Amino acid sequence: VRRVRATLHAAGEAALRAALALEAAEALMQPGADAAARAHRIAEAARRVGAAPATVAPLLRAAALTFRSDDAAARIAASMAAQDLAMRLAAEPGAPGRAPPAQEK
Repeated sequence: VRRVRATLHAAGEAALRAALALEAAEALMQPGADAAARAHRIAEAARRVGAAPATVAPLLRAAALTFRSDDAAARIAASMAAQDLAMRLAAEPGAPGRAPPAQEK
């Protein structure tokens, strides 16, 4: 029974990461959006599933590292874009080490 529960938990976590990865991919393909808007959309998706926005950063970095191109400049640009988004996500409210946003009275 414990193994089944552990397996179900791991499957649920993997499904959440996959959903966040798909949301991040959609945000990155959003035409006309700047980096701040993309980071905000990804952060909102992470919050909807109960995760800190910065949890998406490793997925972005991994995607940048696996970018297939013969053009070194394109790979560097992908890596820099992933790093920029990771920094923006870390600065979002709800990120580890950040205070929650103030509630209006």
